[in-house]
Amino acid sequence: SDGFSNHLHPDRTYGRVDFAYVDAPTADRLFAACRSVPGVLGRPVAVPSPVHLIAMKVHAAKNDPSRTFREMADVEHLLRHPGVQPNEVRRYFEEADLLRWFDELLHRL
Repeated sequence: SDGFSNHLHPDRTYGRVDFAYVDAPTADRLFAACRSVPGVLGRPVAVPSPVHLIAMKVHAAKNDPSRTFREMADVEHLLRHPGVQPNEVRRYFEEADLLRWFDELLHRL
């Protein structure tokens, strides 16, 4: 979709990377909550918070329903991350009209 792109490096050692394109206020919130980890070639990489990763995956499932099962498997894993509160992410599902998936995931936790 227009809001996402996926890039594969010609050298498979470096793998694949996904980009999500967001507006400036959203980017400010995302980057403020990121943590920095060592990345490729010793350069730091900003990693989104688990809550923001969940938001992106819910958005991806809404925009491409064929991805729903794959995205929800990832969301289930992220919901188990220490410090992630289900009530903190419920609104993302509600905004995407995917509350049935949120309820299903809660039963699995």
